[in-house]
Amino acid sequence: DRVIDLAGTTGGATIDASGSGALTLLSAVTATGVGAKSLTLTGTGGDAGTPNVISSGISDGLFAVISLIKTGTGVWKLDAASSYTGTTTIQNGTLLLGAVSQNFSALTLGGLSGGAATLALGSSGTATLTGDVTFSAANNSGATISGSGASTLDLNAATRTFVVGSSSSANGADLTISAVIADTLTGGALTKTGNGTLVLTGANTYVGTTSVDGGTLSVSPQAISSSLTINVGTNSTAGALNFYADGAVGDVNLASNANLNIGGASAAGGLGFKLSGSNADKITLAGTGALIVGATGGLINARALASLTPGSFTLIDATNASSATITGFTLGVLTGGYSYALDTATGGQLKLTVAAAAAGPYYWTGARSTTSWATLVDNLGATTTNWATVSAAGTDAGATPGNIDVIFTLGTAVSTTLDQPYAISGLTFAGSSAGNGNVTINAGSGDGVLTFNPGASLIRVRPSRSAASFPVTAIS
Repeated sequence: DRVIDLAGTTGGATIDASGSGALTLLSAVTATGVGAKSLTLTGTGGDAGTPNVISSGISDGLFAVISLIKTGTGVWKLDAASSYTGTTTIQNGTLLLGAVSQNFSALTLGGLSGGAATLALGSSGTATLTGDVTFSAANNSGATISGSGASTLDLNAATRTFVVGSSSSANGADLTISAVIADTLTGGALTKTGNGTLVLTGANTYVGTTSVDGGTLSVSPQAISSSLTINVGTNSTAGALNFYADGAVGDVNLASNANLNIGGASAAGGLGFKLSGSNADKITLAGTGALIVGATGGLINARALASLTPGSFTLIDATNASSATITGFTLGVLTGGYSYALDTATGGQLKLTVAAAAAGPYYWTGARSTTSWATLVDNLGATTTNWATVSAAGTDAGATPGNIDVIFTLGTAVSTTLDQPYAISGLTFAGSSAGNGNVTINAGSGDGVLTFNPGASLIRVRPSRSAASFPVTAIS
């Protein structure tokens, strides 16, 4: 129960709680020495039910600022309000807050290869952001900010930037925030930057602007239902907003008078919708809220949760404010195995027409001057792709692969990217000669994964070729 005093002029201290039993520190942690200090909480001990505990908080000294670092796989709990003003870094394991309020001047999660970092809010109290939030990608499995009961993550009346890197081991969900994001004093806003994916699933209550200035913001509809302005790719960096986080098709009802701005002068904005059977996510604007598409335009992405019934799916309904034709959108990344077209014939609405795709197998052509399996280009009313039927010199497939065989026959090396999940029945490499035509399949952006459906013939290589000539990655 003695006070822990960081008395030195530099460095700090490490408390390692490993082995059996949890460690409880009853007195405060402070610093009497001059200069910035760090306190590292580490170890493998403690779990959510029986964590290691600091009971009396962490406070700066008169001439010393303390920063907190959490490493190790164990769980540490701050069971009293702490007043330290330095940074907080959670590299691994869980930092758990009791039923207390806590300020975070700058919060970083991740940064350790193989780590999984969590900030878990208590059953009540407020975690107030007085600085920005960063997810540091280092081949880690992602990070989480979770909440329970009446706890909230508060923006504190300022624009908070969530800088989210992309980790190859995070499965397309780099930083997930299930805690409710609030803004008690009003005036706060949320800006997403970085090339990773930020996932929001809480019933957020902040009314300020939501901006996606890089990478992807994936949300449940309730996560942005109070925000009065939503900007996607409106600055100089492309960004995407999708509704994949809740895993179920539903309505996306924006707040009354909320404006939706997609794309800007030099960057495009993407919108991602879930499809299932004959149903789809639908954005509905209300009051005076308007849809504005910038000069660079917007991309329509979609993810099928189950087999689709060919037909028309309404994706955006902006008839509350205007019956003018919606323009500026093109096809983006959509689930393979179907052909798609955008329909703007109904004023104020954007619809997606889904039809059966051409029969397989599909042959890689790379005809669209991209390396992506997912590329779809509207070419004078017809959708063109990097795939052909019959042969690599055949007719454009007009779709990307579904549950069919995929064949590479080019005699030159090619490196491709998936850029979304694909499930196929077989993969054939049939280049012209051994040592040439090597094929690499990379995950690409987001959650690109290649799987083989049950009963698939898997990978086939012509007898004249050696399997070593075809380094293939990102296949599971």
